[in-house]
Amino acid sequence: MRTGRPVLYSPLDDDTLVRITRDAQHRQLIRALGTRAAMAVPLVARGETLGAMTFGCGSDEYGAEHVALAQDFAARAALAVSNARLYEQAQQASKAKSGFLAVMSHELRTPLNAILGYSDLLDAGIHGEMTGEQREQLGRVTANARDLLHIVDEILTFSRIESGTERAHPERTDLRAVIRQVAERMEPTAKRKALDFQVRLSEKPALVETDAPKVRQILTNLLSNAVKFTEEGRITVEVMRDHTHHMVRVRDTGLGIAPENHARIFDAFWQVEQSARRVAGGTGLGLSVAKDLATLLGGRLEVESGLGAGTTFTLALPAAD
Repeated sequence: MRTGRPVLYSPLDDDTLVRITRDAQHRQLIRALGTRAAMAVPLVARGETLGAMTFGCGSDEYGAEHVALAQDFAARAALAVSNARLYEQAQQASKAKSGFLAVMSHELRTPLNAILGYSDLLDAGIHGEMTGEQREQLGRVTANARDLLHIVDEILTFSRIESGTERAHPERTDLRAVIRQVAERMEPTAKRKALDFQVRLSEKPALVETDAPKVRQILTNLLSNAVKFTEEGRITVEVMRDHTHHMVRVRDTGLGIAPENHARIFDAFWQVEQSARRVAGGTGLGLSVAKDLATLLGGRLEVESGLGAGTTFTLALPAAD
């Protein structure tokens, strides 16, 4: 273990046995095994000596080929031990990261809720009427605070998903109502970019047994992305039905996503624009959280896109009607 080199005792004579054993009882046990030859090889992985592996035999003496075989076996064993340690360290780091994100997010929620609360009081005229310009500025403060609160909620959800504590609370829900709520909130943002925002809903209910707030979060993330990456054209939300699922499709005429990135866009913190000078903001968690929540709800989230061809995200949830 000190030198990182193999040691070979072939044959294992009495003088050597005395030198390498702890006491008389130890020597007696080795002699009782009939050990005639011994070798020790280091367990080395990634430049670190983790331990040593010792071999002994009672019939044949060890040779160079035996040492080579033992070294190969020890290298594989050392790599397995090293990988196990790295995995444990990664798990601990991930747990620490999730804990930090959860604490940070909770701490941010308090002042953000206070900002929104005071904004509501001002908007209600509790402290006197405001001018039109003041009300416009207050609206911008409120909108930005709500955007920040959405990011905080997204981080909290991601933290719960990573730690395995996120739970669904299903109840019978009409998807059309959820879509209307999300669309009502997102439409003004789309209109400010002069985008054609269309919601196409059937007259029949689209009933699912699901967690409505989580569906709202998924659709909010999808529509936020659609607005963010569409400079001109149209955003369409529609509901479709097959034999087993209701499907919500969010289509846009934006930049599109290269086929080789279709899987990567669902990775946490990964964004198509990797440059530090990227134009579009965001944490890179929206699609990752959306896909994980869809899976948690027993559904799926899929993407169809191509560069310059716009993007379609489809959320499929098991039908309850």
